[in-house]
Amino acid sequence: MINDFNTDITIHENAKIMVTETIATTFSEDRHGIYRDIRSDGLQINILTVTDEKGYPRTYTEESWSGPPERSGGSSDRAGGPRIRIGDADKLINGAQTYQITYEAENAMGFFEDHDELYWNATGTGWATAIESAHATVQLPSKAKGQKIQLKCYTGAYGSTVQDCDALYNPRSNTASFKANNPLYSYQGLTLVVGFPVGVLERPAGIRVNSNVKGASARLNGESFCNTPCEITPLESGTYSVMVSKFGFSTSEPKTFNLKAGEWTDAFFELKTAWWFFPLYSLAFILLALIAFEPIITYIKKGRDAKGRGTIIPEYEAPDHLRPAEMGTLVDEQADLRDLSSTIVDLAVRGYLKIKVLPKALGLLFKEDDHELIRIDKPKPNDPGLTDFEEKYMTAIFNVGTTRKVSALFNQFYKDLPDLKKSLYKRVTEKGYFAKSPDQIRTGYLIKGIGFTAFAFIALQFVLPFGLAAPRSLFLFLAFFLAALLANGALTLIFSHFMPRKTSQGRLAYEKVLGFKQYLTVAEKDRLKFQENENLFYTFLPYAMTLGIADKWSKAFKDVFQKPPEWYEGGSGPFHPSVFIHDLGRFSGHMNSAMVSTPRGSSSGGFHSSGFSGGFSGGGGGGGGGGSW
Repeated sequence: MINDFNTDITIHENAKIMVTETIATTFSEDRHGIYRDIRSDGLQINILTVTDEKGYPRTYTEESWSGPPERSGGSSDRAGGPRIRIGDADKLINGAQTYQITYEAENAMGFFEDHDELYWNATGTGWATAIESAHATVQLPSKAKGQKIQLKCYTGAYGSTVQDCDALYNPRSNTASFKANNPLYSYQGLTLVVGFPVGVLERPAGIRVNSNVKGASARLNGESFCNTPCEITPLESGTYSVMVSKFGFSTSEPKTFNLKAGEWTDAFFELKTAWWFFPLYSLAFILLALIAFEPIITYIKKGRDAKGRGTIIPEYEAPDHLRPAEMGTLVDEQADLRDLSSTIVDLAVRGYLKIKVLPKALGLLFKEDDHELIRIDKPKPNDPGLTDFEEKYMTAIFNVGTTRKVSALFNQFYKDLPDLKKSLYKRVTEKGYFAKSPDQIRTGYLIKGIGFTAFAFIALQFVLPFGLAAPRSLFLFLAFFLAALLANGALTLIFSHFMPRKTSQGRLAYEKVLGFKQYLTVAEKDRLKFQENENLFYTFLPYAMTLGIADKWSKAFKDVFQKPPEWYEGGSGPFHPSVFIHDLGRFSGHMNSAMVSTPRGSSSGGFHSSGFSGGFSGGGGGGGGGGSW
């Protein structure tokens, strides 16, 4: 709490003022000291001394601050000025303390046709604590003695017109005194107004600068002063050179003014757009557009598959001796669970394992059937043998044994998924279908997208506050650049899924796979009756599974078979191809669940489960606020 806030102001005849603030406070807990924010808003503030009530120097540092007007006492969107932080960071104090701050302020006086005045926010409306007693004294220039003096004061929060205060002029001492009648609560202050006739002060000279382009930089004698439209003041009598400039516009010729004391003049400058501005502006716009939409351009150049033959011809065999998992990975460029499910059935058809249904225990009405995988290693004649991927797959399932229940794979098999995934991508890449692993391509673009998005989002948090003080053109460029980077990151994340690109060889193989799929989809029982139907049905079944058309493939063999294959034992009811496919789908779902199940906190390695099928208080100069620290 502030016990007493006393402000002593001396108005000099040269229109400068000297301010001494004496702030008496009591700390109820250990603190380092206080900080005082002074709103400069068009003023030139020069801190002279910071002492205690006896005149002994106090440790302080001078910083800067900014804040909203309703808390800072400013009259614009944001206010700011010097911050005097009083106290020692290595020392704590308690109890009653008094701080005395003395500073000089230029450009504090207001000059009007019929009078001059000091309109001053004595305490500021930015204090977060109450002020028990607030008063101020203004020492007028000697020439004001015997003149007509006008006084007024305001109290309350920023914008308040309440006048709960007393104002008194003492002609003998030529001073005006002001006092708040009641304590001021947090974010309330005392504001005073003193007016006297023209001629008491030496009015400063000034130049009102404007241009046809808002925000041009006005320079006084070669040094930057303000942005148009603005006033260059206070100036003493003398000769001054003024010019304005702005990026993208021709620099004006300087204008010279000979000013007398108190004289004001207007200076208007006509700026012309530089010849290079619009080409540069257009180039910057094109650059930002290229940055924003680069992922789309990159996709068009690098993400679309190479050209193939352009026609789909029915294929009656799996092209390029592709295994089902390889075919599935080639088609959607993803190594997913459907590819692994089809591989299990493919291995069974080829004689490497057997699938056995273990019925649920009696009385467990809602419990799913378990399945057992039995390794037999009796490949059919002319079988090409196991690929590296299939060898790893078999090892992951059976380890060193020959039987494994699917239920035993839960919370275990996930450890092998990343390596199996890598092996499958390696297989299709080594075949020449992709120049680089599709998984690596997607991961690279995902990292880029996340990186760009995060960087742009974080940088925007710094650029937006910076823009309040930076040149508008620079701020806009930075803001649009980061927005373009943010758009680039978002589009990269979207297109990362589509960036894997098939080579010419991969595109040709893909078209052959589509031809093979077409054959499997439209196959008819009558067309197949002269072939070895049973072998054909089971040989192509894993491919139909990985291509998501197992149901259609089974319909082509409706009523052809009466018993299940040797590699499948169990099932529900009499054997029928469509029922068999349904049971096989249940097995695949059980197997998929087992492969991706993980203990809490573990990862499944990125496989995608797709199943079987997919004039007021606070006004005037000064003001601000403060607090303890």
